[in-house]
Amino acid sequence: MLKEYNAFFKRLMLFSDLCIVAGCFFLGGILKNEYIDFSQTNAYFMVLLVLLTMWGVALYYYGIYESFRTRQIGDILFTILETSLVVSSFFGGFVFLVELESIGRIHIFYTLVFATVSLCIEKVLLIYLFNHLKQYI
Repeated sequence: MLKEYNAFFKRLMLFSDLCIVAGCFFLGGILKNEYIDFSQTNAYFMVLLVLLTMWGVALYYYGIYESFRTRQIGDILFTILETSLVVSSFFGGFVFLVELESIGRIHIFYTLVFATVSLCIEKVLLIYLFNHLKQYI
């Protein structure tokens, strides 16, 4: 029973992390004043799909979804920063190879910075929430 709950919460955290990254993608576009050209929506969704796949695989690979009880805040934040550097490298390479002109470099930069900061804030809040709840259980 506990393994099912553990698997459910890992998937829920992955889903919430990817929703945060998707929100940061659209926030980066808004801050750059880059409004979606409806003739380019396929390019935006392709880039978003690639970005979400890279973030999901990298976060899972670097073990961010392991137990929070055994990890310190600094370790989790370092893992997110490490993942961010890897994703930015691979995503930058992807954008260079595909030669996307519809999405600017500043949009990508804003997306990666906001996603990193947002994920760090989310994980710190989750750690504090779990520690607070642990006192009552």
